[in-house]
Amino acid sequence: MKDIMEKISKGAIGEEGKEIKAGQCISSLAFEEQMEWGKIYMHDKNEKLRETRKHPNILLPGDRVAIPEKEAKEKEEKDVDTVYTYKRRLNPFGLQLRFTKFGRPRKGEKYELWSNGRKVYEDKLNENGILEVLDIRPDCKKVLIYLGEKKEEYGFELGTLAPVTEPRGIQARLWNLGYYHDDLTDEFTTETENAFRRFMNKNGILDKIDEDSIDKDLKEEAVKSGLALLVSVHGC
Repeated sequence: MKDIMEKISKGAIGEEGKEIKAGQCISSLAFEEQMEWGKIYMHDKNEKLRETRKHPNILLPGDRVAIPEKEAKEKEEKDVDTVYTYKRRLNPFGLQLRFTKFGRPRKGEKYELWSNGRKVYEDKLNENGILEVLDIRPDCKKVLIYLGEKKEEYGFELGTLAPVTEPRGIQARLWNLGYYHDDLTDEFTTETENAFRRFMNKNGILDKIDEDSIDKDLKEEAVKSGLALLVSVHGC
């Protein structure tokens, strides 16, 4: 699997457009451009990017994303004596975190999620100890989680993870989801591979992908599907 990961992560994709920096994805780029993420991702000039990265949130620093021109809106006549309110459209993303204690999920514990100095969400962890919020603002860079009756504080910086095609990026996401339990490193270790395999098997992706009897292209597609799902489940 290591050779497949090195092949996937090698080299920047795209020759024109905005250069991607660490922590950026299509969703954050769409927020900056005030545009729907799908319009950017499906732009004709991003065809090679789609074919190679396989998911809008699998981007590497140095990749270039072409931005389509904004459509000109027809001017509307407005009453000068009337006050109008305009809202900026956001493209929210999801956040999923898993909390355990002595290796067991902290199921049913109450939590509060705070952002920019205010409480924005309050609920309970599910039976697997997972917190899942689907409408985090794209410009949110840090959240605080207060967990349990004693309101234990946990801080998480958003948009700072290494790309999922790098070992540290895979490890961090798998750690948050409860599959990886070792130190974060820059090496694709045996524990990294085992954790990634557990994640893929749990989600029905091709098992035993390193057997010689399986076609190399099929193994590569399985790894790409696993990375795309990992980003989708974990978030940007």
